[in-house]
Amino acid sequence: MYHNLEAICDTSFLIGLIEYKAFEKLLERFRPVKLYIPESVYRELSSLLRSRKGLKSKISPLLNLINRYRDIFIVIPSERDEPDIDVLVLASKMGLVVATLDRNVRVRAWEMGLRVLFFRDGEPYIN
Repeated sequence: MYHNLEAICDTSFLIGLIEYKAFEKLLERFRPVKLYIPESVYRELSSLLRSRKGLKSKISPLLNLINRYRDIFIVIPSERDEPDIDVLVLASKMGLVVATLDRNVRVRAWEMGLRVLFFRDGEPYIN
């Protein structure tokens, strides 16, 4: 078990929590956990819930999880309107790990010298 994970999440990572049933695994591996969600990402999730029926089965439980665990999931003000850029800017500014499953965001984070949390074989992994 690692300690003290503070990460800023993009949409792909949050959906991955549901797809991989990984929330409990994350809590087993890291304590305490703070997952920051920029308002731009939260808006994107809400928009996807309304517009893409295929994602509704993942986003509805995700939003319920976010609302249930408000001590872990913390919605923060955005710096930018574009969610991916917002995540990178805020991570750099706040000194946070970037939580993403998006390869492009992951590469950009590494190029910026940021650590990245993602899933490898369904398990949370920081690189």
